[in-house]
Amino acid sequence: MNGIATVNYGDGSGVQPFVVGAGKSLALNHTFPANGLYTVTVTVNDDDTGSGTTTLEVYVGLELTITKRSITHSWVRWPAVFTGFALETAPALPAGANWTVVFDAPALSNGQWEVLVTHTAGNAFFRLVKP
Repeated sequence: MNGIATVNYGDGSGVQPFVVGAGKSLALNHTFPANGLYTVTVTVNDDDTGSGTTTLEVYVGLELTITKRSITHSWVRWPAVFTGFALETAPALPAGANWTVVFDAPALSNGQWEVLVTHTAGNAFFRLVKP
């Protein structure tokens, strides 16, 4: 596919072109100017007049706190105002990391959501996603 792809990060920086990668992958990287909710719009136009647009919400300032409890357990916490998120984990952070859902439900405690996660040796990375 040859074509043009653009992204609007919803932060006033305007529409920006970007490269569609091998296998039609999209790799976006952006620093937002302030904490808040942003609607990101991606549009791809191919070389035979086809077009597709999608949007996603980006929550900036949603900070995870990770506290080691033992060799095999850690607490993952985030502010209670961010409700309805799913916690995911991955062993590495390259583009296209293999994220999996942490199935333990978070509990509300002292103004924060918290989940006690079990881990093994090596790295563990976490993110919150809005299903």
